[in-house]
Amino acid sequence: MQNPFDELIVMIHETQTLVNKRLTQSPNYEPYKHTATQLEIILDQATRQHIPTLDEYKKIDLGIMCAKTLEQKDPELADLIYKVLEIYDKIVV
Repeated sequence: MQNPFDELIVMIHETQTLVNKRLTQSPNYEPYKHTATQLEIILDQATRQHIPTLDEYKKIDLGIMCAKTLEQKDPELADLIYKVLEIYDKIVV
């Protein structure tokens, strides 16, 4: 079984690649900018193999933003974000 932190890092990199592509096309679109920032936070935690505190975990609001904004506009990105969050949740819980 793969280390969940390693699995998370791989999934974050895949998601970041798509986010960066989207940001090139729409550099001022706030949901893409917010996604990039939140992914950096999660990546930092995963790289350090840091299990986030409850306060740190609560600051990650990608799921809410995805449900409200990206599922309709960019389902491909939303799907990747949900995969990141699924792994992230396993680490936290």
